Amino acid sequence: MFGSKCDSTWSILSHFVFASNFLPTQCVPWLWHVALDFQLYLIFPLLVLLLIKFPKFGWLPILGLIAICLIYRTLAFTVFDLPINIFTKMLSAQKFDRVIENTYRFVYTAPFSRAPPFFIGILTGWCFLAQPTALTISATKSAALQCLALTLLSASLFVSGNIPHAVLYRCAWSCGVAILITLAPGWLVFVLGSQRYVVLARLSFGVFLAHEPILLYRLNTLHQPISDFTLTNIIFQSLAIYVVSLGLAWILAMVIEIPLITLERRVFMGPQKLAVRQRRVSFSENGDTIFGDDEEEMVEEERVQTTRDEILGESEMKFDEKAKNWLKTCGILEADSKC
Repeated sequence: MFGSKCDSTWSILSHFVFASNFLPTQCVPWLWHVALDFQLYLIFPLLVLLLIKFPKFGWLPILGLIAICLIYRTLAFTVFDLPINIFTKMLSAQKFDRVIENTYRFVYTAPFSRAPPFFIGILTGWCFLAQPTALTISATKSAALQCLALTLLSASLFVSGNIPHAVLYRCAWSCGVAILITLAPGWLVFVLGSQRYVVLARLSFGVFLAHEPILLYRLNTLHQPISDFTLTNIIFQSLAIYVVSLGLAWILAMVIEIPLITLERRVFMGPQKLAVRQRRVSFSENGDTIFGDDEEEMVEEERVQTTRDEILGESEMKFDEKAKNWLKTCGILEADSKC
C-alpha cells in the first residue's frame, strides 16, 4: 500500500496481535488506532461488571482511573519535557528525532493517555441505563448546561499552547459531548438525529483506512512545501481529503465489506433468523412494517411484534433486572445464573 513498508514478518505481526501502538511499524502505521481500541475494549467488561456489582459506588474506581490517566499525561509533558503538539514539532524538525518518537509512543498512541474519553463514555452509557426515564430539569438549568458543554467543546478546540490544555482537552471535549447527549436538546436532535448519517457512519472505518494513503500521496506530490497554515486552508484541505476518502470507502464497502457481511449472515444465521432480520430492515420510519398477505409472512410479523414488545417491556424493569437481562443477552451471564 502507498505510504507503507511491509518488508518483514514482524511489521505485519504487530497488527495481528494488536500491539502496533506499543511496537510501531512502517507497515500501514495508521492502524495503531485499531490496536488501541482493542486494548480499551478488553477492560470494558470488567468495568461494566464493577458497575453491576456495586451500582452505587462502582463509578468511583472509574473516576480514579481517569485521574490516574490525567496524572500520567501531566508527568509525560512535564517530567520528560515532551512537546505539547507533536505535529508542530514534526513540521519544524529536520528529522524524526527521539523526542518525537517518545511523544508518539508515550502520549499520542498510549492507551493510558487515550483512555479518559473512553471511561467518560462508559459512565455516560451507564447513566442512561440507570435512568430509564428521560432526565427532567428546568429550562434554565438545561440552558446553563448546554452553554457549559459548548464552552468545553470550544475550549478543547481553540485554546492551546499550554500544558493544562494538552492534558485536559480530550476530557473537556468528552464531557461536553456527554452533557449534550444526556440533555438531548431539540436543536441537537434536529442536526444529528437524521437517518441520513447512518450511511456516513457505516463508511467511517473505510474512511479511516483510506484517508492516510490519500494524505501521504498529497504530501508527496507537492511541487513546493506547504506554507499557508491558515485555518481556512486547513479546513479546505481536510474536506477535500475527506470527500476523496469517502469515495474510496464506498468502493471498499461495495467490493469487500458488504459481500462478506452478506455471506456471513447466510452462513451463520438460520433461515428463520435471516428472514426476521430482513423483515426488520423493512420497518418504515414511523415503526410500521411491510408484510404480505400469505400465512408465513403473518407468522413472521407476529414474531417481530413479540420481539418489539419484549424490548419495550424492558423499559419497565428495575435497574438491576435490566442490567442482568442485558448481560444474559450478550452471553456474559448464563440464563439461569443469579448475581
